[in-house]
Amino acid sequence: MRVHCFSSSRKIDPDPRLAADALLLDRIGQGNVQALAQLYDRYSTLIYVLALRLSGDSAAAEEIVVDVFWELWQSADHFKGHSRLAAALLAATWRRAQQLVYQRL
Repeated sequence: MRVHCFSSSRKIDPDPRLAADALLLDRIGQGNVQALAQLYDRYSTLIYVLALRLSGDSAAAEEIVVDVFWELWQSADHFKGHSRLAAALLAATWRRAQQLVYQRL
């Protein structure tokens, strides 16, 4: 039995959301507030739901969302892109929620 391997020079387009996130991150790094607002619109609900689940408190969850996006605003130009932005935001949410939980103890 002979197996044929075909190679294609056709590029597979990356996920358009990933490309849009990268462009918005670049703009945030340049101080573009509208770009931050677009990412906020895209990811704030996801971050809030995780923060609420981790903290058990809606006020704390809202604070976590603000903190995560403040961190993004401050460090957008340092984001290396080794992971998806959503994964990085969820990791930041997890860290911030843990900090709040420990502060309450």
